[in-house]
Amino acid sequence: GMISMPDEKATAMSDPSAGHQSTDSLPILDAWERRGIESVLRRHEGNVSAACRELGISRITLWRKMRKLGISRQ
Repeated sequence: GMISMPDEKATAMSDPSAGHQSTDSLPILDAWERRGIESVLRRHEGNVSAACRELGISRITLWRKMRKLGISRQ
């Protein structure tokens, strides 16, 4: 059968940005990715190798994501 959901939850699921004002010009998934990468880099004090190990990606992939998302090493 069909599951009934409150309107607010249904709206949030159909539009992840519903109810959230963002001053960031990045699409919402890019903004989430940026926050995640920045958090991991802070946790590792800017150590890209350690961040890559935690994220499970190569250094070149992380550098490309950082460039795309405008992230500095901090």
